[in-house]
Amino acid sequence: MDKRQLINAIMEINRTARPDFLIQFDEEELHAYLTRLRRIEHELQREREGLLLEPSPALGLN
Repeated sequence: MDKRQLINAIMEINRTARPDFLIQFDEEELHAYLTRLRRIEHELQREREGLLLEPSPALGLN
């Protein structure tokens, strides 16, 4: 990915990230940040899925 693609991918995940801030970092740093964001996003998704699979006392499913 080139720098513009990395910035766009970061902004899709971190909607508070601003391109004028991200542009100051080199491609290696942006790639590392994007990798961390994707890892966190994946972990959060797995956590949400786990919560959906657990029985809920509020729903009387336990």
